[in-house]
Amino acid sequence: MNVNSFAWNSDLEDSIAFASSGMISIKTGNLPALTQKSDANIIGFEGFQLFINKNDIITVMDISQSSTLVKYVEKKEFSMAYKLACLGVPDNDLRFLGM
Repeated sequence: MNVNSFAWNSDLEDSIAFASSGMISIKTGNLPALTQKSDANIIGFEGFQLFINKNDIITVMDISQSSTLVKYVEKKEFSMAYKLACLGVPDNDLRFLGM
């Protein structure tokens, strides 16, 4: 409700970012959304980066998807975990997926 901006992830079709009521949320697949406080407007979403506009200044916000990767592994949805990892995750997350 009250979404004022959104963008699909250009690298991962199952992921969308949206801004609503002072929060930015990232929803990937059927997992719960990750949220963060921010009153910025979303103008783009690529890989692990959100392109946002706040006070007429465009900036890039890096988004950690480590918890999303862990949830996919826990649900044994390895193909989605692999797709996420291919976007570039920290070495520890890649090792976790490999194990």
